[in-house]
Amino acid sequence: FEIFDAPDNSFSCPRRDVTNVAPQALALLNNDFVYRQAVVCAARLKREGGDDPAKWVETGWALALGRQPTAEEKTKALEMFTDRSDAALVKFCLLLFNLNEFIYVD
Repeated sequence: FEIFDAPDNSFSCPRRDVTNVAPQALALLNNDFVYRQAVVCAARLKREGGDDPAKWVETGWALALGRQPTAEEKTKALEMFTDRSDAALVKFCLLLFNLNEFIYVD
């Protein structure tokens, strides 16, 4: 939690510091827990969307961000699925988990 600015529990913390540093992105891309969640997410997208990458993108965006992708976002996301493999779907889920819109609340 330290790389994500977890406050020290021994002191009062009226406001958390917010930083955006490389170790945070690396943790979200390489952490075993995050990877396992991406595998679970990919399985759900496959179960709900069948073999249709467009459906995977739409469902993934709705689950992760609570909205549908724009036309440009959808086009760029579909470029990931040239082979329609499970590995590509897991990478797509990792991409969703690393979007600023997923991580930060505006």
